[in-house]
Amino acid sequence: MPEIAKLLKKGTNLPLILQPNAGQPEMIAGRVFYRETPEHFASLAAELVSHGGRVIGGCCGTDPSFIIALRAALAHPCPTVAALPHSD
Repeated sequence: MPEIAKLLKKGTNLPLILQPNAGQPEMIAGRVFYRETPEHFASLAAELVSHGGRVIGGCCGTDPSFIIALRAALAHPCPTVAALPHSD
């Protein structure tokens, strides 16, 4: 996801909303599994913020433990976002 966030940021000066999966899905015995751990998922948070992520959550394969780890990883102040331009 950090690589995708970096590419997205090149195309806009707006804040990014990012909802990464818990890794790549794998089919095992007809079921979908995600092998990413909450700790590794959260370890990418600072990099996502550095590439413009301002709203970061989780998508497929995540659960509350991923969001708790993400919140802990972002407990320190993040860079602020400049006010967005608005039309009059």
